[in-house]
Amino acid sequence: MSRKQTPWGKTQTVDEIADGIVHYTTASHGGIWLSKKRRDEMPAALQNADCYAGNQWYEEDVDWCIPTLAFPAEFATHYGAEQFQRYYKSAVKTLINYHPDVYEDHFGRVIQPGESSTRDENQFLAEHANNLIVVSAIQCDADPDVVGEYVDCIATLGGRRELINRQEHRFLIPSQLYHNQHRFGYVIDENAIPIPADRDFREYPLTSKELK
Repeated sequence: MSRKQTPWGKTQTVDEIADGIVHYTTASHGGIWLSKKRRDEMPAALQNADCYAGNQWYEEDVDWCIPTLAFPAEFATHYGAEQFQRYYKSAVKTLINYHPDVYEDHFGRVIQPGESSTRDENQFLAEHANNLIVVSAIQCDADPDVVGEYVDCIATLGGRRELINRQEHRFLIPSQLYHNQHRFGYVIDENAIPIPADRDFREYPLTSKELK
């Protein structure tokens, strides 16, 4: 029996892939649902994955890869061999990128640096846990003398993005340097110009005269 509600709202479409494996969509999102029996049949590594929507739901952006890899025969039968081959390769890549520990446990292969975006980002943040890292930025355009030359940035210790109990620091960073930053964030260095803490955020941070 199909479900009228999903973690993402009211069901719009239902696609039964196999008994106990159902793909649902809603107006905003979707994902795959597994029956308890199917979930219990999954390999241990996949069964223990930390999924966004809960134990029996696998959202369509990332976690869909887990039931796909757990039940390849069922998905191949439903989608056809040729389409499933593309689907399977994408599932493996997604698992590597977003669930690297699960991938290693399931496939028994160690992921190398550069293969997993999540693993690489976690490594970057660990290495810079005591550095200020930019978490948001806007292009400066209020002072005509410095239009396009600087980016107005907010940085936090270790790149913390949660709003509770975080201390923010503002900097101007030369645009050319900022746009050539590390893929996981700009680490504040000697090229960043501190903005006084008492400067109103709604005002242009520094004028061309103050920058000289």
